[in-house]
This record gives sequence, structure tokens and C-alpha cells, in this order.
Amino acid sequence: MHVKDNTTWLLGDGKNINFWWDNWSGVPLTVMLNIPNHHQQHLHSTVNDFIHNSQWNVPQELQAIFPNIVQHINKITIPIIQKENRLIWNNTASVDLELKGAYTLFSPPTHNRNLIGCSFPSMCTLCSKEAEYVEHLFLNCTFAITLWYWLQSLINLSINVSSFLSMFDICNRGWSPQ
Repeated sequence: MHVKDNTTWLLGDGKNINFWWDNWSGVPLTVMLNIPNHHQQHLHSTVNDFIHNSQWNVPQELQAIFPNIVQHINKITIPIIQKENRLIWNNTASVDLELKGAYTLFSPPTHNRNLIGCSFPSMCTLCSKEAEYVEHLFLNCTFAITLWYWLQSLINLSINVSSFLSMFDICNRGWSPQ
């Protein structure tokens, strides 16, 4: 699972959105139009390349090859006022990516990691005491624990490092605006 699979571009000026690969119209056009992988490497146009005077401008040659492309992109409104493109997060109550949501989505249970193709070295290269998996590297390894104690003393704040989710609780604390 990739971040790109769970995000959509909210169209602004279209300058940094790839017309073909990026999801700005509900689905990447390479997927919708079944463009073979060996052709995709040559598709570098931005969405902005197909906008002229705040209207869609798709060349006739392209319309002939992909007859339904104009109907599809006409569903997307081009902003009248130029603004930046915005990458929004799918599948959450908020359109913004929140750390807790990303962790939940992208971190399968430890015992399932090998089943989805993630393999890990047999021993942690830092402490040589346990298997090198994400939780160990960031929470249980003696080097990680030393780092967390150092950070706690630096910011003068207690951090519960028993799990990633408990660590995210620090984000919910009230912070001084200074």
C-alpha cells in the first residue's frame, strides 16, 4: 500500500500534477484508459498543459485515441482564481493526513508483515538482541530507549513509548503558542 494510492490532488493551477499518473480526476488516467506500462514512462505532461484560458484544451489527436477523455475531465472544475494544488488524504474524516491515521493504515500487525512481502533481518543491527522490526527499532531497542530518554529530558516532557499509538498522545496535549 502506498501513500499515492490513498491521496487525490485537489486541482489548483495544475502545474505540479502529472496529467497521466496522478490521481486528480478520481482515478489516474493511465489506469482509466488502460495505458500499458511501457508507454507510461513517456507521459510527462502536467494538468496545466491541458488548460487554456481556464478551460480544458485536449488536442484532437488525443481525443481520437481516447474518445471518453474529454467527458471524464470535464467533470473536474478548473478554479477561476489561481491557487496551489493540494494533495488531500482519502479515507479519513479530515482531508489532511494525520499521523495516527497513517500509522493505522500503513502498519500491519507484526505477525502479518512477512505475509505481505515485508521481510526483516533476523537480528537488530544496533543491539543484536531481538528481530529487527519497526516496533523494536523505534520503541524497544536499547538505542531507541536511550534516544527517547534523551528527548524527554530535552523537552522536559514524559513520552509513553510503550506503543506508537501511545506516543501519538503527545500530539493531543495542549501546547504553549511560544
